[in-house]
Amino acid sequence: MDETVLRRGPARVLRPQLAHLLAMSERPRVLIHVVPATAGLHLG
Repeated sequence: MDETVLRRGPARVLRPQLAHLLAMSERPRVLIHVVPATAGLHLG
């Protein structure tokens, strides 16, 4: 995912979303990749 999606929106929306990502990252066979905002355009 793009880094900007982790920073866009009010805290009341982001907090539960980030908590869900953290919980999912602890599951087996789940990898979360964050593309830095400085990377520019990406096709994935």
